[in-house]
Amino acid sequence: MSKRVAIVTYAMSCGGAETFILTLAEYLSREGFDVEVITTEAAGEWFPRVSEIGLKAVHLPGWHPLFHSLGVGRYLAKGAYDVVLLNHAIYAQASLGMLPDGAIAIPIVHNDDKAIYRVACANRPAWNVAVCVSPKLAETFGLMAPDRPVVQILYGISAPDAPREGRRPFERPIRLLFVGRLAHCHKGVLFLPDILRSCLDRSIDAALTVVGDGIDREALDQKVRDHGLQDAVRFCGQAPNEEVYHLMSDSHILLMPSFYEGMGLVLPEAMWCGCVPIASRLRGVTDAVVEDGRTGILIEVGDVGGFVDAIARLHGDEKLWEEMSRASHKAASERFTVEAMGESYKRLILDALDGRYPLPKSRRLLPAFDRALFSWRDYLPGRVRRFLGAVRIRIRGVLARIIQSTTPE
Repeated sequence: MSKRVAIVTYAMSCGGAETFILTLAEYLSREGFDVEVITTEAAGEWFPRVSEIGLKAVHLPGWHPLFHSLGVGRYLAKGAYDVVLLNHAIYAQASLGMLPDGAIAIPIVHNDDKAIYRVACANRPAWNVAVCVSPKLAETFGLMAPDRPVVQILYGISAPDAPREGRRPFERPIRLLFVGRLAHCHKGVLFLPDILRSCLDRSIDAALTVVGDGIDREALDQKVRDHGLQDAVRFCGQAPNEEVYHLMSDSHILLMPSFYEGMGLVLPEAMWCGCVPIASRLRGVTDAVVEDGRTGILIEVGDVGGFVDAIARLHGDEKLWEEMSRASHKAASERFTVEAMGESYKRLILDALDGRYPLPKSRRLLPAFDRALFSWRDYLPGRVRRFLGAVRIRIRGVLARIIQSTTPE
């Protein structure tokens, strides 16, 4: 009888973690596991994609932390899953004590964010082993949960069709690309107009394509207009993977001016397509993917001039860009494969089922609901919580812009 695997997440929205879930679910299914994807806060726009790849998708609605957590816990216990993979699934994490001792619970940490660490680290006696997707995450999470086992498994990506061979050759204008959530406090998107304006002022012939959406879409559009860049910037909104791969093959340089990342699928995806990354230097994250000076260029966080200098360097040296493009494709196609990632998860699951990662105590001795995961805000109605969350994110973005405007160049 095949082993039952539940992959639980808050929502199947559009993003890297969701792409990972679809990729891993499909791989485990091919390997003979009975896989089900479960969402616990919202279904999300990508929810139908689970059914499209032939797998079962279930959404468990609810709003009250206590009752919803208990409902999610009952569903997981009743489902008799052998393995539960948790992807920032706070209601499932809170109710792990309801699972039988034989079920393996594995939280997966996808981003270098306090809230994500907090959820994955919670209810520690009730989970078996944690997975982190980059060296930085593994190091940080290991310090937060020194008494529990942590392993590192890098992302793997589905190979695009002939990405390097069919890509656009070097030419001018040099084509810049950004792919990701349009949130400055995370992705540094409001640096993009500054970078492009400085390039044009230095007679670097360049154009920028922006793929994604988010809370700073309007602010980014306004800054593009303020800098007089309307004719040099194209907004594509959210796009499916196939279109993103096409844009990567049609672009020369990927810009990633992020303040923080988990690992990010965008870097290896761009590299696989021969699109040379210029990214923020994030220790244990981007430097675990990009070999600085060989498969891309790493710049200190917030250093707009550094990004412009790196673009100028590639813009003025066709041979260097070509060498980096080939090297980045080779590195990504060898290191970041679905097979390597999937085999690592398969081996981890089988090891856990074989008793390698035992629980520190029986779940029967644990409370059914871990109250420590929730604050008073979580007991408010969902609409109020979302409003307060949006206000908090907006304030963070405003503060980031103020800091940026007052930092001397």
